[in-house]
Order: sequence, then C-alpha cells, then structure tokens
Amino acid sequence: RILRDGLADAPNDAQLMTLLARAYQREGRPELMADMLARAVEVSQQAPDESLRYATYLAQQGESGAAETVLIDALRRRPDSFDLLALLAQVHLVMQDWPRAEQDIAAIRQRFDTDKARALADELQARLLQGQGRSDALSDFLGELAQQSQGDLAPRIAVIRNTVRGGRLPQALEEAQTLVADYPDAPDAGLLLAQIQLASGETAAALAGMQALVQAHPDFEPGWSALYAQQIRTGDVAAATATPDAAIVALPDNGRLQVMRAGAYERAGDIEGAIAIYETLYAKNSDDLIVANNLASLLASTRTDEASLERAWTVARRLNGVKVPAFQDTYGWLAFRRGETATALGALEPAAKGLPGLPGFGGAALPPGLSGFGKKK
Repeated sequence: RILRDGLADAPNDAQLMTLLARAYQREGRPELMADMLARAVEVSQQAPDESLRYATYLAQQGESGAAETVLIDALRRRPDSFDLLALLAQVHLVMQDWPRAEQDIAAIRQRFDTDKARALADELQARLLQGQGRSDALSDFLGELAQQSQGDLAPRIAVIRNTVRGGRLPQALEEAQTLVADYPDAPDAGLLLAQIQLASGETAAALAGMQALVQAHPDFEPGWSALYAQQIRTGDVAAATATPDAAIVALPDNGRLQVMRAGAYERAGDIEGAIAIYETLYAKNSDDLIVANNLASLLASTRTDEASLERAWTVARRLNGVKVPAFQDTYGWLAFRRGETATALGALEPAAKGLPGLPGFGGAALPPGLSGFGKKK
C-alpha cells in the first residue's frame, strides 16, 4: 500500500514501479508485476536498467520476441550499452535467429574493446556454431582460441568439452590428462578430468580425484558439489551427509552449499534441520526462488498445522507464473491444499507435462537436494 500511495503521488517514478513489481511478485501476482515492469520501461524512456529487467522477465517466460523488441528499442537510445547488446545476442540465439545473432556478436566486438567483451563474443560465437550444428567449424574455432590463449585454461577446456560432445571420450580423456599435467594446481582442470572419467565409466578414479580435489582446494565450490552429486549417485548416504558439513567449514557463507546441506539433511530424515537451513537462507535472500520453493514444499509436505500451511503459502506465492515445472508443482499443490482447485489445476497440469517421471506423476527417483517434487497428491 505504501508503494501504491507513493506511485499515486509520483506516477512517473520508474524506481517506485520497479519496487512495486517486486512486491507484486512476492504476492504471486505476475500479471501486475509484468505491467509494472513494462510501465517502468516506458516512463524511463527505455533506460537500460528498466529495459534489461523487463526483457529478462519476458525471456524467462519464453516470450523471446517481446524481449527482442524491448531490447532493440532500448539500444536505439543507448547503443553503447554492453548489457543490452549482450542480452539481445542471447535472445537471438534462443530464437535461433542466426543472422541477427551473428550481427550482435560482430557489434560486441566492434563497440567494446575489453577482455570481458571479447570473452563474451567468443562464448556466443561458440554457442552459435554449436546451435547451427557446425561441429567442424566449432572445433576449428575453439582450437584457434586455445592457440591464442597464452596460458588461459578456458579455451582449452572448451576444446575438450567439444570433444566430449562429439562422443570421442578416449580422446577427451587424454586431452584432460594432458591439461592436468600442464596445470596441476588448477581445480577446473582436475574437475574436468573427473567428469570425463565418470562419463568413461571410471567411477572409482573419478571419485578419488574429486576427493583429492576438495582436499587440495577446499574453497572450490564446484568440486564439493560434484563430489556430493556422485556420492548420491553411488548411494553412499553417510558420505553424502558428511560432505556438505565439510564443505561449509571451508565456505561458510556459500548459499549453494547450504542448499546442498539442507538436501542432505532431508535425505537423512532430518526434515526440521533442513527447514531451519532454508528459513535462514530465505531470511537472507527472499528473492531466491529455489530456496523459496524448497522451503514451501517441505513445510507443506511434512507439517499439518495451519500456521505452517499459511507460512508455506506466503513463501510460495512468488512462484505463481514462473514457468519452471518444480515451482508449478509446489505452487499447485499448496493451492490444492487450500481448496483452490482451479488455481491448482492451472499449475499442476503444466507441471505434470514437465515432470512426467516424478513421484505423483509416474514414480521416478528425486533429483538430489531439490525439494518440491513428489508430494502426496
């Protein structure tokens, strides 16, 4: 109400409109949120921040054409905006509009003489070639980058990943082993080798490599995440429970590891411990939709009191309109629990299509560390 009153006094204040859009999102009113974002773009005269915010929302909703229009209008006013052009290129890649994507990449190279711009242009070029199915051209392009890298790991890693995509696992394994030999202290190289070993069926070697990796580089979060995921796959519950605790000792403020820890607690049957973690994370950043989803799901699926159900609904409302099947599942289940059948069906039907093999929709096992699936419907 305070924001609405403020907007009545200052009807052309784009910042107030943005804040009100966030408030509408929290209330689960996506149509009003989208309207506020669009109005903020208009009153700001297509300012970069407002345009990026609205275009990002549209792109996330699958409305690539509308996002493209917003970005092009904004770029006419601010052709020097790197962020606008970068997002436009990504939208064109999603649309598979290859000629326009090529124009965007060329414009990034021409307008912005920075390492960041060059790195993005190279990444977009690789994605474009991959999207077009031009495997040989992609291999040549990545090889040129690797030769020009002067010690930079990223191009060499990209080359090896492309080898994996081509199904040439023995070659990729040799390339990764060479990379580790050249860069023995680079955790990215060690993790890549372990991932290729997994793909090649060398599970024991991969697991040993991941364990050695996190011991040598305890501040490398991807290493902990990969180790945990592999322990889940192999069914080593004790190790999978201990790994998040060890990871958080090294990286106590890392939100991804906290979510991983909550997943381990949930899997071990400590539901209240998992809820406590999600409540702490939610208090720190209530805009994190994964945390909101998992918290609401656990509250609704493990507690029966009305206070917990209302708390779950308050948290889950912001999931309304987000086209992610797991989020639709959580929101729909809560709407059903509240007796709002029509609302529930509107969310659960697309969730069922997006999650056909999960419990409640077919009975497959749950992905590790993600609540919100398989509630008792």
